[in-house]
Amino acid sequence: MSDARASRILQSCLGLLFLWVPTAASAAPAEAQSTLRVLYEQDFVADPALAASAKDIVLFDLEPSLHGPATRTQLARYDLEAGTHTICLDADDPFLTEVVLEDGRGKKLLRLHRPHGPDGKGNGRQKPRKPQCAQVTLAAATYTMRVAHDGGSIAGAHRVAFAQPMSASPRLADGTGAALGGYWALRPDPSLDPRRRLGRVIAPPPDQSVPGTPFTAIRPVLADFSARQIDDAGLFRFADPNDPTVGTTQPGALNLAKLDPSGFWTGFADDGQTRSNAFFQSVPLVVNDLGGYRFQLGVTRKDNKPADFFLRSTTFSETTFSLNYDQRQPDPAPPAALEVLFRFYPDGTQIGALQEGEVALFQQCNYQGRAAVFALDAPNLSELTSPVITLDKTAASVRLGNNTAAILHSGLLYTGTEQLLDLDTPCLAQTPIGTGNTSSLQILSLASLLVSSRRCERCQLLGVDLSGFDLSGTDAESGVDLKGANLGGATLTGTNLAFASLEGAILDGVTGPGVNLSSAFLAGASLRGAKLHQGLLYGATLIEADLEGADLQGAFLSNCTTADCSPKVASGAYLNNAHLKNVNLAAADLSAADFTDASFYSSALVGSGKCTFSDGNCATAAGATMNNTQFGFAYLAGVDFTGAQVQGVQFGGAVLIGANFGGAKLSVDPSVGTNSGFTSAFLQGAQLGNATLEGTSLANAFLDFRAGGNDMFVHLSADFARFPNWHAPGQKICVFVTYGEPTTVPTGNSTLTCPNVTPAGANGCGPEIGSNANWNSTFPIGANSTPPASYLLDATYTKAAPAICTPIDTAW
Repeated sequence: MSDARASRILQSCLGLLFLWVPTAASAAPAEAQSTLRVLYEQDFVADPALAASAKDIVLFDLEPSLHGPATRTQLARYDLEAGTHTICLDADDPFLTEVVLEDGRGKKLLRLHRPHGPDGKGNGRQKPRKPQCAQVTLAAATYTMRVAHDGGSIAGAHRVAFAQPMSASPRLADGTGAALGGYWALRPDPSLDPRRRLGRVIAPPPDQSVPGTPFTAIRPVLADFSARQIDDAGLFRFADPNDPTVGTTQPGALNLAKLDPSGFWTGFADDGQTRSNAFFQSVPLVVNDLGGYRFQLGVTRKDNKPADFFLRSTTFSETTFSLNYDQRQPDPAPPAALEVLFRFYPDGTQIGALQEGEVALFQQCNYQGRAAVFALDAPNLSELTSPVITLDKTAASVRLGNNTAAILHSGLLYTGTEQLLDLDTPCLAQTPIGTGNTSSLQILSLASLLVSSRRCERCQLLGVDLSGFDLSGTDAESGVDLKGANLGGATLTGTNLAFASLEGAILDGVTGPGVNLSSAFLAGASLRGAKLHQGLLYGATLIEADLEGADLQGAFLSNCTTADCSPKVASGAYLNNAHLKNVNLAAADLSAADFTDASFYSSALVGSGKCTFSDGNCATAAGATMNNTQFGFAYLAGVDFTGAQVQGVQFGGAVLIGANFGGAKLSVDPSVGTNSGFTSAFLQGAQLGNATLEGTSLANAFLDFRAGGNDMFVHLSADFARFPNWHAPGQKICVFVTYGEPTTVPTGNSTLTCPNVTPAGANGCGPEIGSNANWNSTFPIGANSTPPASYLLDATYTKAAPAICTPIDTAW
């Protein structure tokens, strides 16, 4: 391995599966190591004393062979406890060929071998196979694992394989399909919130009366992303599908009814007399288990088709749980996925058998008192606790599911005194952490460690260096965590990173045609020069990201709610305050995407010309589809919008100096009824003369018909300087813009609203001359315009003025 590669050793997901069942006599280590680590192959070479634990992730660098088939072997050391261990090799891995476990003397204790398929690349069998596994009984000691691959099957860049622990996936329904007991504390999927906040589901008081309906005391069910505390209004019971309730002290009946003219049904807690005839008494509530303590709620319609709850804006909230029970039209949003934070029991003795992967915390010794069943890590019990559930610093006894361990921590975020438990503990009083001290909880599977180069499920890979590696085809849809990771120059062809967390990550120069970044969180990420042709970025969050020079031709940044969408995504991509200098969005689908306050612009304004992206000095959305796209107050100078389909797009307050809309069609978005508009937009030097504008408003827009164009100073707010790589973050930006041609407009278009806020007459807004006041905004350009701006030379309707800002920032 080269020194450069040896310094990184990265790679992608699963392969080797450690299934560990400790014997009853196995002792817990004296010092439990709770910090989850990512270790590189080279780390074991650099530190001969280093050994991984069963819960760490180990990354192996799979090197290519330039001269045909050649077996290459990597190694890692593991400290394993006494017991029976099961090790598995992914039977369909295209590169890995062998896994060997050796003791300290080099004796082989276990060997798994996977021959290649007929084509020499492991593709001989198309049907996925179960992992090849073997068991071995070990004494507590340090062991060496050797992972072999065929370098001849790797072409080009290095590949990656990960050895990682796998989590159990307890179900939320029993064998009969009935929802599990207890009061469920729920968290809406963070992807439903543009800012990816962690929230809660709640039916908050006080009761409300809905005029024109029989409902006099209801509490609508909402997704609340502003708080996390779980009180009585956030505890739901679904064990009886005909009588679901919310609350433990005075439960309200969950009900469903039409409460507004939309035709959709709203979910609510019913505290009035109407609760005696609640909707679910005749139509049972359906809990659709997604695995991993995640689910969706819905009902079965009269036509036997499923109807799922989704979030929509109502008079009650922007995120009200609603359902389409009897309309033929498709749902306006995808089903709302929910997580169960825990199942709460006022009387812990009512908890039955626990599933693998579940941990129950009791607030009294001997499994008594209030209790909660967890299947997900809880980094901060104090933010969840309330007088009703009293979770924080109350744990006194603990029960565990099969093959499950727990690490209790006295501090938040897995800090402070820690206690590893791999057996039921009737009282914590005799342990180092003691009773009443637990503030965070980690759950460990003692049944699985997985290694593979094909996929990565919920990998915690914060800050890892995967730059330059070939991650093509890696499947990590379950939400790999790559915050702050370096993927610069990596190959992502066909890689599935849906729901991935890539906040602050580096993806400069990645190549990824067909990559799936749907609902991925890329806030503050750097994607300079990324090549993501036909990429799937449905609903991706790119707030304050830097995409300078990126090529997203034909990419999908829209929403995706049709039946063939996987995953379904309710909203378009979020690019607020993102930096898109000289970016290619030609033929892209930008419908429902939000570019508010973004900077998508050309360093050389196209004017009446078109952008040749390979020149590296222009931005283009030529031929793009834009239905209900938001460009409010965006900086869009010199963009090529030629031939774009623009329906219901708002350019209000946007800077479109020198942009070209030749051949574009701007009209109403029929799905929502809103029209396209340029209210208060900067249109100096913009080319609208050959565009089709249907009912478009140019109210208070700024135009300049000066022959030969003009020069302007534009003072952008500090919000435009939030993206990474900028030399002066958080400071205002002084921009000098030159446009070489006058604004062109469809002078005879009678459907326009003219810049002076009057409707166009039968002859349109009239000729492009200074004496025609129809083209003159009622607001002046100057210190009070948004953004502040001034002309170097006299414009058609505004005199030249001193520079509105200095010095000019030439880096912009």
